Amino acid sequence: MFEQAYEDSLAYLNCVKSALASGELERPTPREAIAHGSHGNGLQGLNRYEEAEVAYRNCMSTYHGLPGPLSAISVAPTNFATCLWLQGKLDEAERLLNTIIVDRDDVSSYR
Repeated sequence: MFEQAYEDSLAYLNCVKSALASGELERPTPREAIAHGSHGNGLQGLNRYEEAEVAYRNCMSTYHGLPGPLSAISVAPTNFATCLWLQGKLDEAERLLNTIIVDRDDVSSYR
């Protein structure tokens, strides 16, 4: 099912890109960030970590300037941290997670 998840994420990303190009959507829009994050998820599911990292970075940069943290509407930042961890980029993964985990005493299942 990983291949289908990747194909779906690519179709969604292309749809959002088309909507932006036609003016149906205007930047900034969280939909663009979510599309890049979904594409990163699809790539990561196929163990294509370097490509997933690029998609996650696109996600983070397209969300920049929108209100509220990206982690409030998407799992992309935590999945990005996992992608970095799987590539051995532990310091960067930790820095990213530190921006997401705001309550270190939280013992919910989210952590």
